[in-house]
Amino acid sequence: MSIDDIRARYESTFGKFPNSVQKRFELAELADRLESVFEVESLRKKLLAENPLSAKVQQLVHFAQLLALGEDEPAALHARAAVKAGATPTEMMGVLETTLVTAGMPRFSKGVEIVAEIFVQEDQHGGAD
Repeated sequence: MSIDDIRARYESTFGKFPNSVQKRFELAELADRLESVFEVESLRKKLLAENPLSAKVQQLVHFAQLLALGEDEPAALHARAAVKAGATPTEMMGVLETTLVTAGMPRFSKGVEIVAEIFVQEDQHGGAD
C-alpha cells in the first residue's frame, strides 16, 4: 500500500484527502515513523473498507458514533460521506433520532445542524440573503 493508494481511498470516500490524515503523515515522516502510519492505514482498510457493512451503513455508523462523542467536525465529514454513499434525508433523520435517545438533545440538535447544512438550502425557508 502506498500513500497514493491511501489518498485515493480517502478521496473515494470523502471526496477529499482529510487534512488530519495529511498531518498524520507529515508528523510520522518528521518523526521517522512513517511505517507506523502505514500500519494504522492498513488496519483501517481491513476494518472499514473490507467490513461486511455496506459503505453507506458504515458511514451512518461513523456519523452516529462521532456525533454522540461530540466530535462535530469528523461527524460532519462522515455525514457527507454517508450521503455520498447514498444515504437519504430519511435515513439521516433516523440516525439523529437514535442519537437523541443515546446521547441527548444537544447532540441531536448538533446533528440536525450538520444534516441540514447538507440537505437544506437557507433560501428555501426565507433565510437571510
